[in-house]
Amino acid sequence: MPPVRATETIPAVAITTPAAGVHIVDFGRNFTGVPEIDLRDVPAGTQVTLRFGELLNANGSLNPLTSVCGQIKGNRKTADGREVSVGGPGAPPIAWQQDVYIARGGGLERYRPDFTFHGFRYMEITGLTGPPAASDCRGVLLHSDLPNAGSFSCSNERLNRIQEACRRTFLSNVVSIQSDCPHRERFPYGGDIVATSEALLMNFDMAGFYSNTVRDWSDSARPDGRFTDTAPFVGIDYCGVGWSMVHPLLMEQLYSHYGDRRFIEEQLPAAIRWLDGEASRRVEGLVTKGLGDHEALAKVGGPVLTTPMFIESARRVGRLAKIIGRDQEAVRFETKFLDSASGKVGAGSQSEQTCALGFGAVPEAARKMAFEQLVANLTEPADGPRLTTGIYGTRFLMDELSRNGRSDLAYKLADRNTFPSWGWMLENKATTLWEHWAGSDSTFSHNHPMFGSISAWFFNWLGGIEPAEDAVGFDRILIRPQVVADLKWVKCSHRTILGPVESNWSVNASGCDYEIVIPPGATATIELSANKGDVISESGRPASEAPGLTMLPPGPSVHRLKAGSGRYRLEVRKAR
Repeated sequence: MPPVRATETIPAVAITTPAAGVHIVDFGRNFTGVPEIDLRDVPAGTQVTLRFGELLNANGSLNPLTSVCGQIKGNRKTADGREVSVGGPGAPPIAWQQDVYIARGGGLERYRPDFTFHGFRYMEITGLTGPPAASDCRGVLLHSDLPNAGSFSCSNERLNRIQEACRRTFLSNVVSIQSDCPHRERFPYGGDIVATSEALLMNFDMAGFYSNTVRDWSDSARPDGRFTDTAPFVGIDYCGVGWSMVHPLLMEQLYSHYGDRRFIEEQLPAAIRWLDGEASRRVEGLVTKGLGDHEALAKVGGPVLTTPMFIESARRVGRLAKIIGRDQEAVRFETKFLDSASGKVGAGSQSEQTCALGFGAVPEAARKMAFEQLVANLTEPADGPRLTTGIYGTRFLMDELSRNGRSDLAYKLADRNTFPSWGWMLENKATTLWEHWAGSDSTFSHNHPMFGSISAWFFNWLGGIEPAEDAVGFDRILIRPQVVADLKWVKCSHRTILGPVESNWSVNASGCDYEIVIPPGATATIELSANKGDVISESGRPASEAPGLTMLPPGPSVHRLKAGSGRYRLEVRKAR
């Protein structure tokens, strides 16, 4: 488990005074950490108060409300007429982030707290007779010191900024646990991890961190074996399978990425006990309790979303135990919710279609129709493609589009800059990801990783790097970069336990050039976009004659190759 460290110190970029005696320090971006402020010749006993927030009000004053602890805002009346904080005995009326420093006086003194951290972009200072110099104010970033394992960049600057915002958000929310936000709750919600774990695994070395997370979930299991919404358990226990499924999901991902069989032997009994308990609580084969596609714009919930989560969890535990999956649950789901004639799941919302497809609840024979229903919903609005999905649906939406040959639509969603989109966040000056597509100036966090699954899409599909389904420690790799309109080049790499994987491509007038690196001890299946008659070569010779490459039967509009370890320079040239 990597330790929490101070990893970067950033300067203040501006200081303003919106009111007499009130000074606002802008650090230029949202982050998790502490302030470091130099005070010069402040009289002994002076009380200097620092408050922290993510936003400013229209008049330039601090708006701390998106980072208030536990939504403790205001008072309530007791039965006997007294006014008390909604947070209970001892809680302040508004639980904003605040430090108070009492100056010792006599020259230079430096304040930097040692036993807390905050999530903020702006710091309000009161108690000084004048504004501090910008050079006297610094922000110190704190997070678990995760080794870097991935890099993605491309010719589209908006996508690069989204990737940067994802990484900032991820690092803001790994202070010994993976949290939902670094201020308001700081809770390790399972659902947030389920939605983003692949993205973090592609960006960072998560072997130690996620092993600890899995153990946290088994350690926090209730006496009946039930996994809870957070681990460590903090009393929140209503989100259901979509949150508790994080335990077997991370187990399987850790095996695929890092290959530790002993860890499965250690943790599988807890997963089986949890799954058996979830199975016993079903009603006529359906999971009737729990949250669905959290923060979706088109609200939908109930068994149509929670049952696919159970189906996928049962199959996953079955894979981990090398036994047959629980096929009967899938049959019940199909009978109850799937219109086999149209492919519509439930009411046909994007959340229902994507979760059914992504969690594997749709039988193979109906997947094409279910996907067509999804595309129709996505493209129906005049400003389409337009998503309405929450944290699970968004993760699966991008994957399913690319998996089914519609990376063009996925790219349009990624490149969109109007509501709802990641680009819309950037247009509204976001430097980290929001908790809600619409944003908020009073409730929802502006440093929330749960919509960060797009970073995994950048690696898995634009770069095209992904562990194969049967990978053990990334020893079998899929390389299937998606060459989409308007994108001129992509540079993508991921450091596995066997060594670096690279997938870089660039388009030119005659076709597309690829540079692909496969580490020692690994093999890869490479799929490159191609039209009928296109010619594929490696370093100027036919690919079929290149050492380390074997041509495989082509797929629809793709060349397929098997590659051993090595560096390959592949060229796909248009048919003349």
